[in-house]
Amino acid sequence: MLFESEDLSVACADVAGVQTWAEGLAGRALTPGQRRALMDGLYADYKRDPQGAVRRVDEASAASKTLAQTGLPAALGRSKRILQALEGDAIYASEAQGDVVSVLSSATSIWEFDRDAQLVLTESDVEGWIRYASLCREAQGASALRVSIADRVTVYAMVRERFRDGTVADRQSLIQIGAMWSSIREGWMRAPYGRQQQWIREAPLPPPMMATSLGYLSALLETDLPRHAEVTHRVLGPLTLPQP
Repeated sequence: MLFESEDLSVACADVAGVQTWAEGLAGRALTPGQRRALMDGLYADYKRDPQGAVRRVDEASAASKTLAQTGLPAALGRSKRILQALEGDAIYASEAQGDVVSVLSSATSIWEFDRDAQLVLTESDVEGWIRYASLCREAQGASALRVSIADRVTVYAMVRERFRDGTVADRQSLIQIGAMWSSIREGWMRAPYGRQQQWIREAPLPPPMMATSLGYLSALLETDLPRHAEVTHRVLGPLTLPQP
C-alpha cells in the first residue's frame, strides 16, 4: 500500500488513476517533477483527511475513464473539466488540496479561455495545432513545417488571437483539432490512399504554397476552422483524446 492508516488505504494503482486523470486533462504526460509533486499533494491530502482523500482518489480514477470519448463531446468535456478543476468546482477543489490543483495547473498550461462557453486553449492544444498544420502542408506536397523555439512565440500569439477573435464554433474547432492531434496522426497513417485523398479534397486547405512555415500557418488559421474539424473527424475518425 502507498498510504495506509488503521482502516483506510490507497494503493499505487489507485494513485495511477489520479495521474491518468491529470494527464488526460493536460493532454500530455506529467514530467517526473510533476509526478513527484502530485504524489506529495495526494499524501498531504491523505494525512489531513484520510476518508475524503480515498473518496477523491476514487472519483478522479473514475473521471479519467470519462475522457475516453470520441469527437467533439470529448474535447468539450475536457475543457469543461479543466475549468472546474482550476476554478474550485471539482474533485480537488478546496484550499486544502491546493498542491494537487497546482500540479494540474502547471501540466495543463492554459493560454486562453472562454468561461461562458466553458472552453480553454491549453499548451497541448496549440502544439497539436502546429502539428496538424504541418500535416496539411505535407499533404499538399510541401515540406513539413519548421517552427523554431523563437518562432513559437509568434505561433502562439497567432493561435491565441484566432481563439479570442473567432466564434464559439471556431474556438471549439481549435480545441477539437489540437487536443486530438495524436489520434488524427494515427487516423491519417491508418487511412487508405483513397481516404487520404478524400480528406485533401474536402478539407479547406490554403492554396498550395512554398511560403515560410509561419506564412503557411497564418494562412491556414484564416480558413474555415469548423470545416477542418468536421472533415477531419468524419474522414479520419473516430478520433479520441490522447491516453498517456
